[in-house]
Amino acid sequence: MRQKKHIISFDGTRISYNYTPGKIKHNLVFLHGVGGNLTVWKKEMDYFKNKGYGVLALDFRGHGNSEIPNEAKKYKLVNFCRDLFEVIKKENVKDFSFVSHSFGTGIAAIYTGKYKSRAPKSIVFIDGSTRYPYAHDKIMNLHPYVVKALRYVAYHHDNNPQEFENVKEFDFSKGKMERLMDILLTIFRISPVSAIVKILDNTEVFIQDKGSIIDNAVRNFSFPVLAIGSEKDKVTLPKETFRIKKLYPQTKVKILPGATHEVIIDNPQIINSLIDHFLTKTVLKK
Repeated sequence: MRQKKHIISFDGTRISYNYTPGKIKHNLVFLHGVGGNLTVWKKEMDYFKNKGYGVLALDFRGHGNSEIPNEAKKYKLVNFCRDLFEVIKKENVKDFSFVSHSFGTGIAAIYTGKYKSRAPKSIVFIDGSTRYPYAHDKIMNLHPYVVKALRYVAYHHDNNPQEFENVKEFDFSKGKMERLMDILLTIFRISPVSAIVKILDNTEVFIQDKGSIIDNAVRNFSFPVLAIGSEKDKVTLPKETFRIKKLYPQTKVKILPGATHEVIIDNPQIINSLIDHFLTKTVLKK
């Protein structure tokens, strides 16, 4: 799945995305997690395109076909939100819902509190949280020596776009074994590791210093919200899904038995069914 469009964002970073207008006025804007790209939503996007929805998905900076900046400051969460706003504005998308996963859920929440002129009509959170999911100063809860090595690579190795050329098209919709091999290739190319480390470090700092911004954004929602959690998710525990409901009691919650953090790839049928029902019964009838 190749991106057909791109923008040069506010700070000069190239952001790639796909947008397919639909017969239905309403659009779905898909937001992936750290380390993924827009292909994680391939089956969901195909499903809703066939339903007639407009579908927009972008590769966050540092992912997929988007540019991989070297400067750590370019991975601040507000920059991801600004990229998203610039894409939505460029395509003049006005009537839309966010469908977000993991890291993307935080971006959806912060965006909504910041860009009220182009706010969503609803949000779907999948395996989302308003808090940092890992222990302090431990990237993905890895061994301290591994974390130290990753940080050394991230902050002492400038990204070379040609070095990353062969893996930027990585398709996350593949089977698990194919994904594993591609992930290993990606890791050994260094560049995506650099981006992931800088994103997670910036995310932890933001949550420590300004985490209340996300909580307050959720508290101030004024539209339908569906929060889907996965029973066996080891990254975002199901209790985080219920925390979203505590912040915004109108949230509809669904915990998927046996599902993991990769549910959007491994079981898109149930995800599509839940989102479809939510949109039809709650969002579009308004």
